[in-house]
Amino acid sequence: LWLTTHVYALVDRRTQTPDVPGLDATAFLERDYPCDADIADFLRQVPGRVQIGELCGTAEFAKAIPLDYGWAGRIAAFSGRPGVCGWSRHVWQFTPTLRHGPAAGTRTRERFRQYELHLLRAYLAAQVRSNAAGAREFLDSLGVTHVVLGVPEHRLFPAVTGASLADALGGRVEFEIGPDCAVVRLE
Repeated sequence: LWLTTHVYALVDRRTQTPDVPGLDATAFLERDYPCDADIADFLRQVPGRVQIGELCGTAEFAKAIPLDYGWAGRIAAFSGRPGVCGWSRHVWQFTPTLRHGPAAGTRTRERFRQYELHLLRAYLAAQVRSNAAGAREFLDSLGVTHVVLGVPEHRLFPAVTGASLADALGGRVEFEIGPDCAVVRLE
């Protein structure tokens, strides 16, 4: 799968820009996902501490998440700012084999699943203009400062806007380009 993904990326790059040497992921992002590129650029320039909350793409709770565009930490990766997602499939793959004693706390995989579930609740609450009870507190406990609404999230939750997501989480819209492209700052 890893090799297939990289071959597709290389073929895509060669097809779109045959005269440019190398593999330019930023050019791909700007071309195919301009909202994500704008969000990443905005977050790259935010002064101070930034920790990104975004849907991770394991499709565990949101079955409609596609596998074509890498969801796991996409905004964190392109902005250079930390996010909770990381390599979510690796969290799933390796956590069951780790050994720990009773003082170790919640296993990484279970904590990660809680994160995904709380973020999903936030998007669902934003769709129906209600409060995402418990989601904000959980995100705060992980140090999340910004939650993103990109085109992929808007595709899954079409009624969500930056304003409705901010209301659901008790934050404020800090960046917005149209109804389906926003960054909510948790205050």
